[in-house]
Amino acid sequence: MRPVRKGGEEERRLFYIACTRAKDELLLCYPLVARDRCRMDVILEPSRFIAGLPDDAYDRWRVQEAEEPPELPEGGRYRLPGFLGDGNDMN
Repeated sequence: MRPVRKGGEEERRLFYIACTRAKDELLLCYPLVARDRCRMDVILEPSRFIAGLPDDAYDRWRVQEAEEPPELPEGGRYRLPGFLGDGNDMN
C-alpha cells in the first residue's frame, strides 16, 4: 500500500475493518463526477485507499453511457411499472 499522509492512519484502519467485515463479496464504489460550489462538474478520483490496492486484488468495472431512449410520437406514452401507479394519484 502507498503511504498515507499524517492523520490518515485512522482512516486506513477503518477502511481495513470495513473491508474485512465482508462475508462473500465486497463492492467498493465512488462517484465519477461531482459538482463544486460554482456548479461546475469535477471529475473525481477513487479514494486513496482504493487506489492503493494492488491491481490483482480487485476487478475494475467501467460505467458506460446509457443509450438515449427512443423519441415518442406526438401523444405517445410510456407504460410505468406497476409499483409506480398509473400516474393519476397525484395528491
